[in-house]
Amino acid sequence: MVAGAGLLHIALDFPLHHDDGRPHFWPASDWIFESPLSYWDSAHHAAWVAPLEGLLVLCCVVVLFRKFRHWPMRLAALVLFAMEFLVIRSWLLFF
Repeated sequence: MVAGAGLLHIALDFPLHHDDGRPHFWPASDWIFESPLSYWDSAHHAAWVAPLEGLLVLCCVVVLFRKFRHWPMRLAALVLFAMEFLVIRSWLLFF
């Protein structure tokens, strides 16, 4: 599960970083892909990407709500969604 989350993070890092990309193919190459999209930089379509990210997170919370019937886990999912929402709001507000 943790390895899957890490691989998903790397897969989404690649197309969603413009000026702050990482060398994903290191040590074979120092090449950094500059995507036309960014999840935080408004100059690179963050006004569209960040809400789509929020919608994806909301869909994941719905899946977690259906999977877990006990309220402590549901509350944890809501808290994590609130934290993600505040991060997206901050990125769009400041950048």
